[in-house]
Order: sequence, then C-alpha cells, then structure tokens
Amino acid sequence: MAIEWRTIGFPDHLMRVKEGSARLANIQITSGSQLANFIRASGLIAQRWTGQFDMATMSRAQWQEWESFIARLSGQAVLFEVRMPGQRLPLGAHAGFAEGNPDYPITGTTITGTEILTGATSGLVLEDTPRYNQAILIDFGDDMAGEVVLTHGDKFGLRGNLYMVTGVVTADANGHARVPFRWKLHRAAFEGDVVSFYKPTVRVMLSSGSDGEVTIDTAMHGRAGLSFIEVPYT
Repeated sequence: MAIEWRTIGFPDHLMRVKEGSARLANIQITSGSQLANFIRASGLIAQRWTGQFDMATMSRAQWQEWESFIARLSGQAVLFEVRMPGQRLPLGAHAGFAEGNPDYPITGTTITGTEILTGATSGLVLEDTPRYNQAILIDFGDDMAGEVVLTHGDKFGLRGNLYMVTGVVTADANGHARVPFRWKLHRAAFEGDVVSFYKPTVRVMLSSGSDGEVTIDTAMHGRAGLSFIEVPYT
C-alpha cells in the first residue's frame, strides 16, 4: 500500500535556535532498504539532510504554539519544511541585496526619488537536467558576469529540495555557470525552473515520534528541541 504524506510549513517565527547542526549525512543502503552503519567502499550510498535544533527559551505563548505544531505532526505521520539556520543567503556574489550593489532609481510612482540596491535571490535553470545529476547550468544574470557567484557550502533550493554547492562557481561572460552540488537531483530539473538562494528549505520528518517535547520551568519559560531527517520530493 502506498504511503500518502502530508506536508505543512514550519513556524519560522519560533525558530530561535540556540545550538544546532544541519549536515548531509551519509547513509549506506542494503537489501530491503534497511540502513546499515558499517563502512564500505562500494554499493549504494545516499546522502540526506539531518539536523538537531536546540530552541532558545520561549515564552508561554511561544511554547504553547510550539506544542500545537508538534501535536499536528502526529509523530512522524506529517512532514514539514525547515530552513537551515544562519544561512539566509549564500556567501557568493549572487547573494541578493548588499551595500556595495548598484543603485536603481524608482520613478513614475508615489515614491519617486527612492533608490533600491540591485541584486537577485534566484536564478534560472538553463537546460533540462535528468534526475541524479550532480551539476546544473544556471543563469545568474548578465550583471554577474565574471563574478564568483557561489562558493563551497552555499545552499540553494530547487523544486522543493535543498542542495549544497561543492565548488567555487564563477559566472561566464553571459552570467551563466555550471554549479556542482551534493547530493544528487531528487527530481529532474527543466529549463526555466527557478533556483532559490534566499532561505531555501528542505522537507523533513522527525527522527523519532517523541522529538519536540517542551520542558517548562517554574517561571513558565519553555525549552524544546528536535532532530530531523530529510524526506525529499521525488
């Protein structure tokens, strides 16, 4: 019988991480799709995002909302999308708004005379790319020509999944660049697909059904944490 998953959003305003980790974990897959924790040099090896978040102290209103969110997950029955803490934008030049970006004047509106800083938080896939590829051709825009647009460890989102850049990426004269990443494409990408660099998310499930429990002190302040593992869109 096929499993039907339901996916909900993560209450981002409660994501006040005190300590945490998020990384691509190596998973050895044996027959029967069981996970094996022994080391081997061959065979099918997958990578999935895993993490542990220790939430900062919450007020009563915050931890009550947190408890409501955990209850709606029903253990591991419901999936949710979470972003990597502290990595709102990449380190490369294609990192959206920055103080050194060119000004763009706004005219013909009620805010004539206002200027904004140019910069993008997304790119476009330039060619169809089959599932399981580990590199993709992206259009970063003409103004990024010759720039280091992404670097090691930068994250991007594509078709609902999260990927990590594994090289220094420099755009060519047209603002195009082939980006290497890990793990592999969980879903095929198509020309014109939008690549997101701003707060990209990953779909996950709780590592165990008991994650997310709130501890409350006598002053009614709450502490909670959770651990997760990726369930990619395929």
